[in-house]
Amino acid sequence: DPDRAARLADAVEQIAGELGMDYHRLRFRDTGQHIIVSLHLLFPRATPLGDAHELATRFEEQLADRLNFPIEVESHLESIEDHAIRHPEEVQRWAEP
Repeated sequence: DPDRAARLADAVEQIAGELGMDYHRLRFRDTGQHIIVSLHLLFPRATPLGDAHELATRFEEQLADRLNFPIEVESHLESIEDHAIRHPEEVQRWAEP
């Protein structure tokens, strides 16, 4: 459903901006009962794991709250500093510090 896809992508972009985080590899698929959302959340390497996990959890909860259809979110935490090495095929979405 293109409308759902647009609403989901817009919500991801808004929440990431509000939480001051970046992401890539946003993908989703419809199981017929809910939408499975998969994405990589990017954090500075110096971010403690507990803090990164807390932000990821807030992101996931806010995304579920903003959409009027059931979702399951699978997020992968990744360091910003490793992004270009791990995913050289992708264009960076942010300016280098």
